[in-house]
Amino acid sequence: MSPEQGHAELIDERSDLYSLGVVYYEMLTGRKPFTGTNAMEVIYKHKRAELPIIAPQLSAYESMLRRLLAKSPADRFQSARELLESIAELKAPA
Repeated sequence: MSPEQGHAELIDERSDLYSLGVVYYEMLTGRKPFTGTNAMEVIYKHKRAELPIIAPQLSAYESMLRRLLAKSPADRFQSARELLESIAELKAPA
């Protein structure tokens, strides 16, 4: 759930891109970006906590990941097409 959705704010397609970023983070790291003792703590962290640092060997993906998981929708990819263009430019790590 995107930060704006968790706080009952207006949502659009950028909220879905945030959710995709959560799945992407989990695929890369094998863990959730934010955890807590209850749902409200996790929702709070999605809105306020810094994204945990990822392993150095995943650094090629960090920029895209941080943009997908930006707290503000204005700082995220603005469309799926924009995300796809970024993926096309991504070079596989050696």
